[in-house]
Amino acid sequence: MGQDLIVSSLLHQTFELQEQRNKALDASGERFNIFSILSLEYNEPRLHSRFIAELLDPSGAHQQKELFLRQFLELLDIPELSQCSLSGTKVYTEEFIGPIDNEYLNGGYIDIVIKIPGQPVFLIENKINAGDQKHQLIRYKNYYRDSYLIYLTKDGRPPSQIATHNQITKEQLVDFKLDSRHRRLSYEADVLEWLEQCRGKISGNSRLRETVNQYISTVKKITDQTTDNFMANQIADIVLASNEHLASFFSIREMPVVKAVEHRLLAKFVTQMKEVADRLGLTYSADSIDEDFGTREHGTELEFFIPGSPLMLCLGFEKWKTDFSIGVFAGKDIFNQSQKEVISNHFGLKFGKHTHVDGWYYLMFFSDSKRGDEYLNIWFENNMAIWGAINDGTLAVKMEGYFREILADLPELISTTELVEK
Repeated sequence: MGQDLIVSSLLHQTFELQEQRNKALDASGERFNIFSILSLEYNEPRLHSRFIAELLDPSGAHQQKELFLRQFLELLDIPELSQCSLSGTKVYTEEFIGPIDNEYLNGGYIDIVIKIPGQPVFLIENKINAGDQKHQLIRYKNYYRDSYLIYLTKDGRPPSQIATHNQITKEQLVDFKLDSRHRRLSYEADVLEWLEQCRGKISGNSRLRETVNQYISTVKKITDQTTDNFMANQIADIVLASNEHLASFFSIREMPVVKAVEHRLLAKFVTQMKEVADRLGLTYSADSIDEDFGTREHGTELEFFIPGSPLMLCLGFEKWKTDFSIGVFAGKDIFNQSQKEVISNHFGLKFGKHTHVDGWYYLMFFSDSKRGDEYLNIWFENNMAIWGAINDGTLAVKMEGYFREILADLPELISTTELVEK
């Protein structure tokens, strides 16, 4: 049998196993996860920060008193806190520490703040997929100078220099290597360990235990730890059935197949969006780099000029196909603060929270979507919801819908501000 036929056969058998697995999941009810149903899996502020903060609060509705916070402190392994009293502890989410100043050295919102009486404050910067903001961690430490700062990500990666270094002097002001009060934690290891230890100690609350179970499943999903071992062994049986299968399997493994498929799909999405631009009378920007869309570390965008206007509609990734966004870009040369306030407030209420970045009238990362589109923020790996939507064209249709709404509302929003200024 030729290698092409063998590969085709392997893929077909794998598909059949996946179909069997899907039927088994449907029958068992394992698919039912309230966080998935509500499209909250990747929503950092609405799910993860709030849920973790609620568990860490000894006065939380979980009725387990100090269990979750005490176990969390044990995870951090801070000897001087091992026996400290947790009475009177307060836990806050999205704590406002003032407006961000012109130098970006003060102000902002802190995801989770834990205040234990008589102890240093604990700050948790929670990063599911969002990128770091300018001087973000510096601002937090300037406000709470003697605090413990925990940088929580899916994989425990370090923060970028934009958050820890002064961008003018290049001086490192927040050091996670030398300062023992600065800790990096991961969802894939640390949060799972913490939750699993707590789950075994939950007393008399089956509803809480089931909720924690569902959240554990959610954490495993967003950290790519949901591979079914039984199905993996079934695929291994197929591969090992003959040396021909084995040779084909290793030939596939050595090829950059996944990257090739992703590249083809991204190119397809670019083509689809160019067709959207033609239908809407937009001009596709030659500065958009099609071949690198969603793959360059520093991010990239698809840009569409609005006829008769210096404004652009943009779709883009911050870096490595994360933080997918949509927005209206003006640029510094024509930036009008009055227009920016009106436009960002309008679409912020309509679509989702505006992220303040220089030159943007409106910028929304899909993790902040109000329309159940949070899943669009996660393109990497095996998010079939997105890759399938590109392949069948439904993602381009969705983006066209957003574009049409923006284009319909913009003229009146701009004319309103022009009348006010006159």
